[in-house]
Amino acid sequence: MENNNIKKNFIALVNACGTRDDILKMIENNMNLLLAYVCAVYNMETQLPILRFRLEGEDYRDAVMELDLRRRRAHNAAISGTAALCRIAAMRNVAPMFDGVFDMDDCAFDRNIIGDFCVAAVNALVMDRKKPVTIQSMLEATNN
Repeated sequence: MENNNIKKNFIALVNACGTRDDILKMIENNMNLLLAYVCAVYNMETQLPILRFRLEGEDYRDAVMELDLRRRRAHNAAISGTAALCRIAAMRNVAPMFDGVFDMDDCAFDRNIIGDFCVAAVNALVMDRKKPVTIQSMLEATNN
């Protein structure tokens, strides 16, 4: 899915739930899981080369295993978060941000599609901004 569709569908989902603070909190929590996965991958990729020079033997293996465990847990949480966001979108009759198909019970399920989606979602919501966010621009956007 293109970044602008992810952002557009995110805004539509939030707007569809605008009066339900409990659902908005669920959306926020699940969106944070997407970012947490991207951060876990980033941390692993930056720390691995450094650890090679800082640790040896079993200490190095333990540190690598811990990084991988954190990444895997974050990935599993992002998969659950993505599924929850899709269910909320379906309940509110809006297009989901994630347009792929995944089935956790299917052995052939490619977990990488969720990882790619996490990166695309973070990119759509953070990196694709055209101008800095100000309080004035937020107020203007709410009034439109």
